[in-house]
Amino acid sequence: MLTLLGPFRASERFPPNITVARTAAPASSSAEQVRGSIRTQSEAQGGKGVDALPDREIDGEAAIGVTYSRSGPGAELTQRTYAVVHGRQLYTIASTTALKSAVDGEKVLETVLDTWRWAR
Repeated sequence: MLTLLGPFRASERFPPNITVARTAAPASSSAEQVRGSIRTQSEAQGGKGVDALPDREIDGEAAIGVTYSRSGPGAELTQRTYAVVHGRQLYTIASTTALKSAVDGEKVLETVLDTWRWAR
C-alpha cells in the first residue's frame, strides 16, 4: 500500500491523501461484482451515500469507481475510489479529503488517474 499525504490545513483537521492498494485480482469478477465489493467495503468503513462514479480508463484498462462520505477524525470526509485490474492484480486508488475540499480532491485524483502509466 502506498499513501501520499497532501498539505495539512488546520481548518480542515484532516490531511488530504491518495492511497493505492494492490491485491490479487479475483479469478472471475465482472465490473459490477468489483463495484459491489468496493461498495460493501465502503459501507463497512462507515460510508454514507455510496454512489457509482462514471466508468473510465486508467492507462487503457477499464476502471470502475464509487464515491461516498464518512466521518473522520474531527472532520466530515469524502472519498472517491477507483478499482482497476491490470495483469493479475486489482489496484484500488482512493482519494480522501475533508468534505469542504472535495472539489480539490477530485481534481487531484483525476490528474493522478489521467497521468497513470503501467510499468512496461
